[in-house]
Amino acid sequence: MKRLIFFALLAGGLLLGGIDCGGDDDDDGAAGGDAGSGGSGVSDGKSFAYECGGDEADCDLLDAYSCGDGYGCQFLLPSSGDRAAFAQCSEAGDGQDGEACDAKSPCAPGFHCHGSACHNYCCQYGASSECPTGQACVIALDDGQGDVSDVSLCDACDECNPLTLEGCEDGQGCYPIAPEDESENSGCRLCLTSVGEKAAGEACEAVNECSPGLGCYSVEGGDSQCVPFCDLDAVPDACEDGTICQDSAGSTEMGLQIGICLTAQ
Repeated sequence: MKRLIFFALLAGGLLLGGIDCGGDDDDDGAAGGDAGSGGSGVSDGKSFAYECGGDEADCDLLDAYSCGDGYGCQFLLPSSGDRAAFAQCSEAGDGQDGEACDAKSPCAPGFHCHGSACHNYCCQYGASSECPTGQACVIALDDGQGDVSDVSLCDACDECNPLTLEGCEDGQGCYPIAPEDESENSGCRLCLTSVGEKAAGEACEAVNECSPGLGCYSVEGGDSQCVPFCDLDAVPDACEDGTICQDSAGSTEMGLQIGICLTAQ
């Protein structure tokens, strides 16, 4: 089950606004627990322009080359003490995206061992731009003290349909997430458990506050509200009077002809 994701529709794309801190995609146990705590590593003491990694970060999790040869930047617990996990240089292995890993067979620089498999690091939870095509930033790491950190991991998108809900479990909705910038990632669709039953037109802050088949969008620059998904190829479309099916949900970039019902201009 993926966490609650807040976003609004702006200029035809989705803008991540924030996240909730619960859910089953959070790392089970201490951050970096699958691969152990930090080692001696190497660091040249420079200040890095890292996007995330904890208050004590000494390297850049999004830069595979921010540590010396043979080392990678890892989000790990300190080798001693009870402080929270942070980004630190640790001896790296050869494991690439999706390959098996453990404490004796660590991942290559730029990857984190989670669930016995290597995953790319990312910092924008719920977004897709920092992840390879076909993946999104949906695995949140614990900081080792019981709190969700600002560090996440990429994982495979869901093959689901926002309109028919095909590919999702009962009680879930399917939501498209478009890239936030000029990333090569073509976007993503995620199955998210519905935490509300809000109908079309009701105010919302998160997509999965709306009933499955609806998304939470800022309409015409106003406050966010639940809006129905629709089939762009349907003639006539199934939108209610006064609205038409428009390509504003970013789905067509992901191989689907699905839009949302918006007021006719």
